[in-house]
Amino acid sequence: VLSSAQRNECACCLENDADCVLGGKVAVGAGEKFIFVTPYVKPAMEKKFKEACRQLAIPPINRGFLFASGADLALFGKLFRRLRFGREAVIKDT
Repeated sequence: VLSSAQRNECACCLENDADCVLGGKVAVGAGEKFIFVTPYVKPAMEKKFKEACRQLAIPPINRGFLFASGADLALFGKLFRRLRFGREAVIKDT
């Protein structure tokens, strides 16, 4: 549960398209169509992974958790295409 100050900080960051860390544990990042909320993790990442995240417009503050958890970025790509072009784009892609 967020405190009032944390809610205000998060709202201010999202209004300014900035990322924030709440309580040193939760990372909140604004993507093009999503707000990403992940545990705050800062591992060393492979350059290919960072570049793939950049191309998908995944906020930098959330990339560490996705890398550490072994997230499949292809699924994010399919989801983003579905939202951008509709269900047909994903069916043709698979």
